[in-house]
Amino acid sequence: MYELRRVMFKAPSVSILVADIVGFTELSSSMSAEMLVVLLNTVFLEFDNLCAHGEVEKIKTVGDAYVACAGASLTRPCRTARA
Repeated sequence: MYELRRVMFKAPSVSILVADIVGFTELSSSMSAEMLVVLLNTVFLEFDNLCAHGEVEKIKTVGDAYVACAGASLTRPCRTARA
């Protein structure tokens, strides 16, 4: 049988960042697929670098959106994100 475990925890100061490129659909229709991948890679790598230095955890990327969280880490204490 299944064992029930508690999967939630209290985090008193959490910040969520959802960054989305305004006009991305229109922009993507005017670029080659290769250039579009280069653009997204450049933007997402910069966010990754900021996360690494700011104690922020990347949650995921979806299309042109980047989702990150600060203050909810189970592995290290985090400060509230300065977004």
